[in-house]
Amino acid sequence: MGSLTHKRISKTSVLVCILAGLLLSVMMVQFRLSGKLNLKRFYDVGPKYTVMYGAYTQSYEGLEYGADGNYHVTSDDCGIHIVISSEKNRHWNYLYLDVRNLETEKLTLQVISYKYNGKVVYDALTDIKEGMNEIPLGPKKSASAALRITNQKGASFRIQSMQFRKNQSFYGTKKALKMIAVCMAVYLAVFGLLYKLFLRRLRWERVYVCMDWLAFWYRKMTEWIANAMFIPSKRTRGKIRQICFCLMIFSMFWTENFGSYNKKNYYYCYLILNCLLILLIAIVSMEKEGREVKWRNPLMLSWFFYSVLICISDIIVPKKQMFTGGMLIVVFGLFYYAIARLKRPIVVLYDFMKAVEFSYAVTSALCILFRPIEKMIEGRYIGITIGPYSYAAYLVVVIAVFYAEIDRCILEKRKFLYLIFSCVGLISAYYFIWKTQSRAGMLAVCFCIICFFVRIFKMRRMKQYVIRSAGAAFLCIALAFPVLWLQDTAMHTVSEKLGTTLYFPNDYWMIGAPESGTAPENFPDETLMKNEYQIDFWGNYVYAEEAAFGSNRILKKFPSLDILSSGRITIYKEYIGQLNLWGHKKDLYVDGRKYRAHNAILQVGYRYGIFTMIPYTVMLLYVIYYGSCYLKLYSIKKRRYALLPMILIVGCVMLMMLDNIERNFRYLPWVAFYVLIGFLSNQTNETDD
Repeated sequence: MGSLTHKRISKTSVLVCILAGLLLSVMMVQFRLSGKLNLKRFYDVGPKYTVMYGAYTQSYEGLEYGADGNYHVTSDDCGIHIVISSEKNRHWNYLYLDVRNLETEKLTLQVISYKYNGKVVYDALTDIKEGMNEIPLGPKKSASAALRITNQKGASFRIQSMQFRKNQSFYGTKKALKMIAVCMAVYLAVFGLLYKLFLRRLRWERVYVCMDWLAFWYRKMTEWIANAMFIPSKRTRGKIRQICFCLMIFSMFWTENFGSYNKKNYYYCYLILNCLLILLIAIVSMEKEGREVKWRNPLMLSWFFYSVLICISDIIVPKKQMFTGGMLIVVFGLFYYAIARLKRPIVVLYDFMKAVEFSYAVTSALCILFRPIEKMIEGRYIGITIGPYSYAAYLVVVIAVFYAEIDRCILEKRKFLYLIFSCVGLISAYYFIWKTQSRAGMLAVCFCIICFFVRIFKMRRMKQYVIRSAGAAFLCIALAFPVLWLQDTAMHTVSEKLGTTLYFPNDYWMIGAPESGTAPENFPDETLMKNEYQIDFWGNYVYAEEAAFGSNRILKKFPSLDILSSGRITIYKEYIGQLNLWGHKKDLYVDGRKYRAHNAILQVGYRYGIFTMIPYTVMLLYVIYYGSCYLKLYSIKKRRYALLPMILIVGCVMLMMLDNIERNFRYLPWVAFYVLIGFLSNQTNETDD
């Protein structure tokens, strides 16, 4: 991967400056649009309430929501009722309604708002047009609103977004982007002038001194531990690492099904347990005479500054997930130092792989015996977790590991039996992840496939590798039908015949009619879970259109990107609007419910402050870059597992951009990502693995 050069430092500095300018531009635009200078909330426009897409993507009586994403008026008297959740002490003066695909010039609506007791506080007619519409609601408090359509049968339209506001301050996305572009241009001009005058004279590499200071203290700790403890043999150390990783994986499943990650006391116990496991892995990985640690690289520097900024944010704004920065510096720092000194650091990733493979064998058996598919609501499988997204996140790591094993078997032609095992495991994992119908998981897996095919293309000059890859592909095709048929049959019949269907206390997605004693108390009723009902303003029950797409959920056409992303675009906008300087104590409420950002960069910026996003983004980019360099270097040397770091990075980073993965030890991709940082931290040295 080459030694550290001045050119690389310069590129990193430019990247940091561009990211800082972008964030400063966002801050200035939010100050300008809100008319206030508030560091606790840049976009301070008063109370607002964003309605999630589920309220306006379901059929109501006389108003059908079609497959084209449009509402079709089928009655002379119909409407949409919106409940404003958990906002009892606020009133709303405006309703902003973004309407698209309106076939007529305008559509007349009767806007009615209600108190919590059902009393009408505002009733007026208004005309809506294509685009954003500002609808007054009156000055009194309201808990719900209704959009009533009369004598306009045959009309059709689509609602793009819906938001209640107290102040008249809505702005369009195009306007905000133009303002950000102008601010960014001014910033680059000013920065370029300052750089030409005196900033280029600064010695930017001096900032790496802090990494030497960290390495000094880690070396002292390593020497003390190595002298105080008995170091077992290499084989024993590998077994200990595998056991520790397995315990971490199974603790995640236990917490999801029986514990409560969101409770403070449980969270701290869970955090301490996993930190002790990481420390144990670090201790057994220590070598008295190891490699020289070279941490003067952007990856480790960005990791260090990210951890420091987290510590500062936790001091200023105490949170439930406290001590994350200290954990990263102390626990993971010692872990990274131990890996960096290993003569063969790949052994840590090897032990991680074996733990993942063992856990998958165990969990697959548990799924077949105790968790049948037909008991799942909407046909989405959850495995031994409580939600399809979390099971899909686990499966992405499993699939990446099996791809790496297949790549190793292709390089080592004697591993035919292991190749069969890896192909069967890969096909089985694909079956499960398809049944979860998780779009984020499937997209991450697609990028893993692309990474694997790029690997084959890059190795095209090695004819033996290409021939064996084609053989592995034919083997997967030959095994696909019997494996999928057997697995699908087992998932539908085994637990039913044995009567072993198992429910966990934290299940909220699993339904059915369990036998006495097999389900926890207060288990949700099947009817209520399948039909989320709303009460319209005439007092009738209107049932939501069932979203049971089954196996076609991923392939289904969606009318808007927000609906395709399950509301993520709306959540992203809300989190961007809540950014501040020092971070927040709790997660954001959208539509009366607590939502996390579904994006690691936004979640970090919201939780720890906007400028924490800079080192975090740099860390992500350099993990990807170092992973690609490792793949390129060790592909030339024909080293086994050269593909493993890169394909794991691709899967984990894609999940982090689409799901709530950035939570300490909560999901397997989080553990894999931070283990990879330690593995790549010292890979500026070109050494054999």
